[in-house]
Amino acid sequence: MNDKLQQLLEEYKLNYDKFSYGHYLDFDHTENALKVGLIGCFYLDKSYKSEKRQAINQVLSLYDKNWGKYLNYGFGDGDPNTLYQYQNISLAQKIILNNGFCLDTLSFYWSNVEKLYLIPDYLIKVLSRSESLEKKFNTVSYLQIYLPIYELKYFGVDKLVEFIRQVSQILKPLHGFFGLGIRQRYKYYDFQYLEGELARKYLGLDISTDEEDKHFREGFKSINWLTILSEELFTEKLGSLDEVKQQNSDEGIIFHPYTGGVM
Repeated sequence: MNDKLQQLLEEYKLNYDKFSYGHYLDFDHTENALKVGLIGCFYLDKSYKSEKRQAINQVLSLYDKNWGKYLNYGFGDGDPNTLYQYQNISLAQKIILNNGFCLDTLSFYWSNVEKLYLIPDYLIKVLSRSESLEKKFNTVSYLQIYLPIYELKYFGVDKLVEFIRQVSQILKPLHGFFGLGIRQRYKYYDFQYLEGELARKYLGLDISTDEEDKHFREGFKSINWLTILSEELFTEKLGSLDEVKQQNSDEGIIFHPYTGGVM
């Protein structure tokens, strides 16, 4: 493990209490209301189409391959009132369930926690609106993932970069990001007042709230460790890839092209 990564993880551990808040329902003081960790989000257009739903299934399979062993509970039918054990439903059954929603809203949420008021370390979440709803409200759909920051060490930085590139290649999002952010419980809006405080203290943290916001169609949300842009958006906002490379001589800025975009 290189020195920079080791330093990051040590500083993260040292300062953890500064950007974490205890949960008021947790009398054992083992759970938090907010946690900081790795977050990835991919914003999708026309995700109601069959090829996009198939792409979402591919990403679920990819996440399952790498971190499925950590997932415990969630729902695959859009109903958070009834949680199912992840391991009791085969991946093939989950994909069949997803395919059954091609004309309707697809919503699933699988994580490592047993209660939705707890914050996951591992999560894959999708909200893909039906064609009628997307056209009516002009919202975007999205796929979101959570990982603990220590996966930078255990899974590996290079492998994580390649994983995000693969997901981008599969989904071909409007835009997206992966990096350090505030992980939230299912009902994220309960602690927005705490998020505001953290946002002012730590300007580099992503705060993911209403990911359906129609304004995400106008441009990309933010810059993070990895920033994902569709080829069309990249060209519209920044120019050609060659031009941007010439304007950024910093060795720390690395471009990862994929079919349909760049990361």
